[in-house]
Amino acid sequence: MKFFTGYSRCFKSLVDLKTHFDQAVKAIKIGSRIDKDKRLFSYEDYALYHFMELCSREDLKSFCHPSVLTLADYDRRNKTDYVKSLFESISNEKGKVGSARALHIHRNTMNYRMSKIREIMGVNLNDRKKLFHIYFSLLILEYIGEVELV
Repeated sequence: MKFFTGYSRCFKSLVDLKTHFDQAVKAIKIGSRIDKDKRLFSYEDYALYHFMELCSREDLKSFCHPSVLTLADYDRRNKTDYVKSLFESISNEKGKVGSARALHIHRNTMNYRMSKIREIMGVNLNDRKKLFHIYFSLLILEYIGEVELV
C-alpha cells in the first residue's frame, strides 16, 4: 500500500483551514501524477499546475509559445531530447555544466544541444519575458501529458 502526504502553504487562522486542506489534497492529486516517484508533495511545488487545472486542456495549449510546440514536434519526429535539455537549462539556473551533469551528458553535448535548440526555435533565450513564457509552456505540455520533463 502506498501512502502520500501533501502539505499546503502556511496559514495562521483556523478560518483558512479548508482552503489549506484543499491545497494539500491538490498537491497530492497533481504531484502523484507529475512526479510518480515521490510520496511527499508541497502545494507550493504544484500551484502553477493547479492554476492550469482551472483551464481546459485545449485552452492551455493555446497559451504555449509556438517555438516550444515546434521544439516538441522536432523531438517527436527525430527522437531527440531537446525539450528536456531546454527545461533543465532554464529551470535550475545551474548553467551549462550543472545542466549537463543533471542530464548525465558532457558539457560540450549540452552546448551543442542549446545551439541546436536556438536554431530550431528561432527565439532569443536571453529575453526574460520570452523565457518565462517558454518555461510556462513547457510546464503546460508536461501537465497535459505531451512531454516528459523529469
